[in-house]
Amino acid sequence: MTLEGVSLPEDILSISFTNVDCENIVVEQQTETVVYDFYPDEYGNVTSIETTEVVGSTITCTMADSLTGGSFKPIVKDAYGIIPLSEELEDFVKEISVDSISGVDTLNMMGGDTLYLTGSGFPSGMDDGSEISVTLSDGTVCAI
Repeated sequence: MTLEGVSLPEDILSISFTNVDCENIVVEQQTETVVYDFYPDEYGNVTSIETTEVVGSTITCTMADSLTGGSFKPIVKDAYGIIPLSEELEDFVKEISVDSISGVDTLNMMGGDTLYLTGSGFPSGMDDGSEISVTLSDGTVCAI
């Protein structure tokens, strides 16, 4: 995962997307050299000061687990708490994909059939508070 920003602190404590943490956090600062010239003194000498300024930051990390499908913004924390995100930051979207459905050939109208779905973007368990349902083509909602 790569995040870009401006003047992000180098001492990031944690990054998470919902309940999935990022590990191996590396912060790289992009810098540029700036020269400031001051007005000449009474002898006509111009003093210049050269300094290095941070013009951008890149954070890379490895997701500790697969993200569940949905729309997310990162939660980035340093020693002072949560770092505010730019209002222009768009959600990271993780798609949910169903590759196959199996179980029964004919569904019982009264329910109770067990269907098996395979794909990606599903949560690793239901103990994290996720609420998942599948809507069939006739509009029937099946809770998982």
